[in-house]
Amino acid sequence: MSHVDVTVSRTIARPRDVVAAFMSDPANDTRWIAGLREARVLDAGEEAAPIAVGTQVLRTASFLGRRMEYLYEVDAFDEHQLAMRAVKAPFPMQTTYRWEADGESTVASIDNSGDVRGAFALMRPLLVRSLRRNVGRDLERLRGILEAEPPA
Repeated sequence: MSHVDVTVSRTIARPRDVVAAFMSDPANDTRWIAGLREARVLDAGEEAAPIAVGTQVLRTASFLGRRMEYLYEVDAFDEHQLAMRAVKAPFPMQTTYRWEADGESTVASIDNSGDVRGAFALMRPLLVRSLRRNVGRDLERLRGILEAEPPA
């Protein structure tokens, strides 16, 4: 087993509440997360409820040429962070989104950490580089989307 911990941040010229609302809505995930093919809330009733502690989100992704499913459960959620842990995934992982106000802008950070096993452990250096690059691109895509929208 090998530990991975990758944090990437970008400044987005939008208020924290706008960035947090967009990033914490699974309906937006495929718009800004490149490798993601689908994201859906599993425990929502007829109408999608807001994200809360205990909410489960199923994500289908493509990473390093492989199709993967992750079932995340929200562990913490407030105006400063959304923390999720994988309850079903190729390896145990924790993903935390953080939002820090910086004047009229927001510093958005994504931290991915976990213990990789098997082939993933053997590919740890490649996995870390790829994860850092992909998360950076995702945050750039997010910035482009949010900064292109007229302020509310």
